This record gives sequence, C-alpha cells and structure tokens, in this order.
Amino acid sequence: MRLCSARAKVSLSATFSGGIVSMSDSHIDLYLEGEERFDRFGSFIYTLFARRGLRPLHEFALREVVDEALRTKPKRILDLGAGPGLLTCRLAQRLPEVEVYGVDPSPHMLRQAEKIAVKMGVDNVHFKLGSSRVLPDLSFDIIYSVLSFHHWAKQAQALDQVYTHLSGGKFMVFEYNKDRLPFYYFPARGHAMRVKTFEELKQHSRFSRLEVKEEGRLLLAIYVKEEEVGGERCGQMSGKPIVE
Repeated sequence: MRLCSARAKVSLSATFSGGIVSMSDSHIDLYLEGEERFDRFGSFIYTLFARRGLRPLHEFALREVVDEALRTKPKRILDLGAGPGLLTCRLAQRLPEVEVYGVDPSPHMLRQAEKIAVKMGVDNVHFKLGSSRVLPDLSFDIIYSVLSFHHWAKQAQALDQVYTHLSGGKFMVFEYNKDRLPFYYFPARGHAMRVKTFEELKQHSRFSRLEVKEEGRLLLAIYVKEEEVGGERCGQMSGKPIVE
C-alpha cells in the first residue's frame, strides 16, 4: 500500500453556505454552548485513550458499517464526529472503492486524523472541519456517528441535517447503552444514551423508521430514510423496527 503526502490525502476544510472554511480560520467556532470541546491536549489524550479504551465499540461499529456497505454498495460514507479518525481510516482501508469522509468541529482532532491517515496509507479518506449541523455539501449513502451523538446540543436539528444529506439509506448511531451500564460505571453514564431518547427523537424527525440493535453495553440506533420510487417508499429491512 502506497503512502502519499498528507495534503493529497486529507482536506482540512468544510463547505459552508458562505464558502470554504479552512484550518487557518481559527476564529470560527462550530461548538454550541454545553458541547464538550477538544483542544490540542484533549485531542491528543483522547486519541491515546481511544486506541484501547474504545476498541470494543469501534469493532462493533466497524463490523456493522462494513456489513451495511457490502450489502448496499455505497459510493460515499460520512463519519459524523470523527474525532481523530481512527475508525474512519480503518473503514476506508476496508472499503477501498468507497470515498469515506470524516467531519469534526475540532481542528486539533483533524490534525490527529491527518497523521493517522498518512501512517495507514489510505487515499480514499477526506477529513473536513464541520459539525452535526454543518456537513459537507455532498450527499451520502451511509452516515454514521460513534460516541458523538450524545455530545450534540441540538440533536433534533442534527437529525434534520443528516436527513437532508442522505441520498436514501441509513444514519447509524453507535453509543453506550445507558440502560445496561452497571451503577459503578457512573463516570461513563454521562457519555451514554437510552433507547427511549432515540425513540422520542424519531417521532419528531422525517425518518421513516427507527431500528435498534443492543449488544451487551453497546447500542446501535439506525434512522432509516427510504427512497421514493414510483411514488412509493422503498427500503431494505436489516434490523427490528421499533418506531414507525
């Protein structure tokens, strides 16, 4: 596998309605009040922790997204809240025919992602500065988020943005399951989600249905957008729908 320069591999910019925002635009703040921020030191520490501490969640997410990709043959996939890009780069490596994008509001996280992409030698990955409300000006066949959704201050608004950028397909949200975490995991409970929350968000969204998969302490919520074909909605069922 060949290595190429970081500039050829990673685009550290995001397309906004007002133009291009580059990494040099440090005055632009994509975080909302109350959202956890990652500075240079925090991004470095998180990257070290994620390599081992998030391995079970990353393996679960990688398996599920790859399975969905092999089934649906997507052209573009978006990792929303990609952080240092550990999983994003692994996905791009597993799916060399797919263009994989990673978006994060922290330029420091994206610099970590740039280094990882170069080290792994993947050339089908693109990292862009953005957020759950500011997505690349593209459509995607699959959008997923790993341990990021719970950070978003305006989750309903984010779901609407995701819906707009899906060409028809799924938004796959991977989180820790708050209902299955033991009481002594109290530090992690603030970084977990309940199935009920996803159900409530579905009721106020444009998505056609919600599917949920629980695996131990891990939770996958799938918001499904069905394409219109001949005036009728069509989609492929891959999990158990709990809200329609």
